[in-house]
Amino acid sequence: MLALAAACALGVCAGLGFAWLWLRVVPPGTNRRFWSGLSVLTREMLQIEALDTLLALYRRLGRLAGAYVARNLAGIALACLPMLAILLAVSPFLPERSATCSSSGYCLLLDALAFETTEVPAAPGAPPYRVLRAEPDGVNPLWPLLSDAEALFFLAFVLSTLGGLLWRNPRHSLKPATTP
Repeated sequence: MLALAAACALGVCAGLGFAWLWLRVVPPGTNRRFWSGLSVLTREMLQIEALDTLLALYRRLGRLAGAYVARNLAGIALACLPMLAILLAVSPFLPERSATCSSSGYCLLLDALAFETTEVPAAPGAPPYRVLRAEPDGVNPLWPLLSDAEALFFLAFVLSTLGGLLWRNPRHSLKPATTP
């Protein structure tokens, strides 16, 4: 039970860290400014008849979209660092996931899912693989892909990330969108 509470606490820390870092890289209003700028550019493109002006607008569109995508990718990469650090630090303490398999295809699949696999001869009427559960009393719809602790970690991560992103900060005023 203590391990599950620790998984929840670490998930909340990782989720709040994700939200905090994301909002530093992609501040509120970024999406609104991008879509407003995109609509202005689209309107201008529909009214232009000169080819050189149209190409200039396409260059502006490329810069606008490129900056938006780059900022969001940088936000994701930086914001995932706390979760990645926690997962790397805790992974040696997670229960081992093991399975037996009787065909090379199933063994390859289970190896790719980070299971410790043991190939056994095929028995008539037996399934081609068996996953051995480390937590016999666990109730987890995501098992065998995630253990109970991992599932709680990710659930707490998602919920705390949403809470952190939706929390209104009184220091940030809601400024109207401006176009570039």
